[in-house]
Amino acid sequence: MMWIKKATALILGGLLVLVGVVLLVSSGEEEKRKPMRIQIDDDDPRVGETINFTVSGVHKGANVTWKLGDSTTLYGIAVTHTYNRSAFYSVVVLARWEEGGKERKERANATVSVKNTDYHISREGDGFRNLRPLWIRGRGIYAPIEPGVSKPVVYINITIHGAVGSVGAEVDFVNETRGKILREEYTHAPYQDIQFNWIIDPNEIPMVDEESQIISFVMVKEGRCGSWEISIEVYY
Repeated sequence: MMWIKKATALILGGLLVLVGVVLLVSSGEEEKRKPMRIQIDDDDPRVGETINFTVSGVHKGANVTWKLGDSTTLYGIAVTHTYNRSAFYSVVVLARWEEGGKERKERANATVSVKNTDYHISREGDGFRNLRPLWIRGRGIYAPIEPGVSKPVVYINITIHGAVGSVGAEVDFVNETRGKILREEYTHAPYQDIQFNWIIDPNEIPMVDEESQIISFVMVKEGRCGSWEISIEVYY
């Protein structure tokens, strides 16, 4: 009988050790699991671009829900989304799982700054000839400036070919309520190519609304030119 008692004690002792090891492993795994964290594959996301979101540190078997800040809800460890306007978006991911007969929750947050897409436009045209005294002729192009999380830097490059007489160029900002001359320069040209290259700093641009535009044009006064080229580049 004594050997039965000893065997029983050994078996019970082994089971206790095994349970202790399982608890330690489980506890260790839980301690090793890092807090949830959101990763975004694009450090400069733009309107209309596809953005990939993933979350790490999720409890095994959890259900994952994403709130992407523009009334969009998606599900899963990894999701993709496209924003339709420039803004700051608050992204929230929530994980839910059952443990010990109770519902557990964990969440992670991130802010996404989505900018407008850069805009480039260029145009060239025929020149102006046979202007009468005191007559002025001009041609130009415009580029829209969209409101968003940041104002743009604007590059203007203008070339007037074969210019004779008084020629110049101008860059204006206009919107629904105001207009402002940002750059203006005129010169007297003895049949030569004239270039104007300007950078418009964001601080020079007034309040931007849905109707905002940069307008750039060339002018010829009492002279002529063979042709012209204008390029506007808008970088957000």
